[in-house]
Amino acid sequence: MKNNFLFLVAVFGLCSFMTPQEQLEWTDHFREEIAVIAKNPTYEQIRMLCDLVASESETVHANEIRTLAWNKLQEIPDFPDRIYKNIIDSRSEWASSKENPYRYNKARGWGIPRLGRLPHHGSVRVLGEFLYDDELPGYDTEFEAAVKGGTSSNSIFAIRALGRLVDKPPVQGDPEKYTRNDVRTWQLWFEQVKSGSRTFRLKGNPQEFSLAGPASEIRTATTGSSLDSNPSPTETAASAKKMGHIPVVGIVGAVALLSLALWTVARRNAARG
Repeated sequence: MKNNFLFLVAVFGLCSFMTPQEQLEWTDHFREEIAVIAKNPTYEQIRMLCDLVASESETVHANEIRTLAWNKLQEIPDFPDRIYKNIIDSRSEWASSKENPYRYNKARGWGIPRLGRLPHHGSVRVLGEFLYDDELPGYDTEFEAAVKGGTSSNSIFAIRALGRLVDKPPVQGDPEKYTRNDVRTWQLWFEQVKSGSRTFRLKGNPQEFSLAGPASEIRTATTGSSLDSNPSPTETAASAKKMGHIPVVGIVGAVALLSLALWTVARRNAARG
């Protein structure tokens, strides 16, 4: 229960609501969790690192944990492929059983958007593969999926994730407002990147990338080059906020906030007793 609470705090950016002592306990907990992760982590450990990196908290403690988590995640070069494999395996299980697609929808509904908050060239490579997947497990149309299930096709998830990740994307505006009409533009962009005729930048980083990693030259209409590697998630988040891409926590965030309040009151009452 305590671990679940700490995780909600991390994901929904609620560190600022804790007392200094509680923030120290939160920080110590995740320092230990990150430190014990080996070179061949479990998928659950990768999920934890991804969620810590994508945390919306902006306190000193949260930034420290975000940096530690990002550094650890970059020691796992195949982490985007592990996320991709989990989604594909979940789809295969659903396709073979034709039962409720809940597990598959859960895997893709977490994995694809989460890659959009992990500034790594591998994230772009994996997201590009989902640009051609219009399947809607359990629904007939995008509208029905959005209204009844709060979900989308993988291609819609992918263009919105790429829009948060890529600097100067081929479709301007708020990525959360991208629609089916924007998919083909992103497909054409990705096909150029995949063929090697175009490079790209991640928000907050002047380095040019190919799908294989940092590129030695810019393959676009622009000339020039730079030397930095993958930006930190904090730099990417700051760049996104300048463009107005502020994540909406919504109902789930409210539930997490309520959990935090109840947990804090219980702790203080216990301390007084």
